[in-house]
Amino acid sequence: MPAQWTGELVGKMHNAGVTGKELAAQLGKNPKYISQVLNGHYEPKKAEREFNAALSAIIEGRQEKGGLTHGKETVSETPAAGRRSGHHHGPSTPEEVKQAVFTGDITTYKEYQEALSQIKAEKERADRPSGRKKRPPCGWSTGTASGSWNR
Repeated sequence: MPAQWTGELVGKMHNAGVTGKELAAQLGKNPKYISQVLNGHYEPKKAEREFNAALSAIIEGRQEKGGLTHGKETVSETPAAGRRSGHHHGPSTPEEVKQAVFTGDITTYKEYQEALSQIKAEKERADRPSGRKKRPPCGWSTGTASGSWNR
């Protein structure tokens, strides 16, 4: 089971809009290593201190570049600073995932990613038309601009 600090760090990363790749770059480590640590598969002795220091450095660097874009203030961290131009993280995180991070139901980066994937799949299913598209009988085509069926 992952240590509690990893869940807290994932929550801070989420609030600040920091990705695992960004954390890995700050630490000079492979993103897979970061994932292993955050998911509790590997527990290096100084990881908690190093990871928190790296996250703080990223957040402070963004604040120095000016402007805050999103996130909620937490007791120990402030919201993320402006994003690099051309860098896009997609739509904002659904409220139910944010709530699960805040309440401790999501404690690892892997759980966070799985929750996002599940919600995305549910949204895509809901957005999909319920009926199947009508197709012409076998051997027929819709070769006209009006879409009428021809033999």
